Amino acid sequence: MVKRFLTKKIFHIFTIFLAIIFGVCIGSFVFFLFSNNKAKHQEDSSYTAGDAVSISKIVFDSCQKEPEPSNCYERDIPKLTNTLSMQEAFEVVSGIYEMDPSYKYCHTLGHALASREVQKDPSKWKEVISACPVGVCSRSCTHGVIDEIWRSNDLWKDLDESQQKDLKVILKDACSNLFNSSNAVPAQNCISNIGHISFFLTQDPNESFELCEEIYNGSSEQVEYCYSGIFRLLMDPQEEDEKVMVGAMVLDDVGYKRFCSKLNALRKKVCLGTGDLIFSTSKTSNKKN
Repeated sequence: MVKRFLTKKIFHIFTIFLAIIFGVCIGSFVFFLFSNNKAKHQEDSSYTAGDAVSISKIVFDSCQKEPEPSNCYERDIPKLTNTLSMQEAFEVVSGIYEMDPSYKYCHTLGHALASREVQKDPSKWKEVISACPVGVCSRSCTHGVIDEIWRSNDLWKDLDESQQKDLKVILKDACSNLFNSSNAVPAQNCISNIGHISFFLTQDPNESFELCEEIYNGSSEQVEYCYSGIFRLLMDPQEEDEKVMVGAMVLDDVGYKRFCSKLNALRKKVCLGTGDLIFSTSKTSNKKN
């Protein structure tokens, strides 16, 4: 009887011991999970301060630990748009540029930032184009917007007449909010990007000239800005996808004058002016080097 009692008591003690061990394990796991999530939250929240300089430093320091920092930038910076605006993310990119002179090509990154911004609210894609920064990652921001909206329409001819009409109105409106700015440069650059888009959609110089004229019908000044985006692309494609798109149509410092001479008055004027600016600047730069 005593033996049975002791056996039963030992069994209860052993059960309690197991329960305590189990409870400790579960508690430790919950604590670890909570702490990990809290740390992750704190890490994510460090990107919400709006201080691009500090965030750039955090990203830069983190990416230096990897074999290819550029791959790290392109992987991690787009994630910042979960809490930062696209403009703030591009400010981070600018900060990285200053800290890492070896990082020169950010077309892919700019493309990704614009795409993610459009994905937040596709109906606001025009605002995203208007917010694309000048001089950061070249024209990749505009590319990202257009690719996100019209990724299924490779060419202008893929759209029916009604779609083309609607798109022309949309493209014209994309830069309209910049015209009242005290600084005219953003509006000019925006319309120049529309010229770039015109070539992107048509992939034919003459068709893209005509598209500029249809978009900005009634404003020769805006048509000129639109033309300039086409000529800059033909004479000085910056990124790999631009070079592929232009291909054999690219104009050099001799061929551009021959090409320009065959155009009508306004196109010829913008063509020669753009070419003179691009190639004279190039020659001056080469002399200095």
